[in-house]
Amino acid sequence: MSYELTQKVPAQVHSKFNQMRENYKKLVNELYKIESQSSEYNIALGAIEKLPPERRCFRLVGQTLVEHSVKEVIPVIKERRKELLEMQKQLQDEADKLEAQTNSYALEHGLIK
Repeated sequence: MSYELTQKVPAQVHSKFNQMRENYKKLVNELYKIESQSSEYNIALGAIEKLPPERRCFRLVGQTLVEHSVKEVIPVIKERRKELLEMQKQLQDEADKLEAQTNSYALEHGLIK
């Protein structure tokens, strides 16, 4: 959608609209970060699920590598991936809502044609 700002609209309206757009962009960036993390978890899970359950593996916790067995790590990775997918869905819903509000505000104040 193209935004054509006109000179007839008060500066307050432009300012609020720009703020709404910035908030939307920040939310979308956060969404991309979570999608990237979720993808990394999928790759890791795909790699370690093929390994024997007793095999040693290392998991980064904070800044420390912790030794575990594959059978201990798989449930942790699946749980974290599930949490990320839930966060992703929530952020996507928020982003959709914010985008609709921003577009509605812009149309209401004649910022877009």
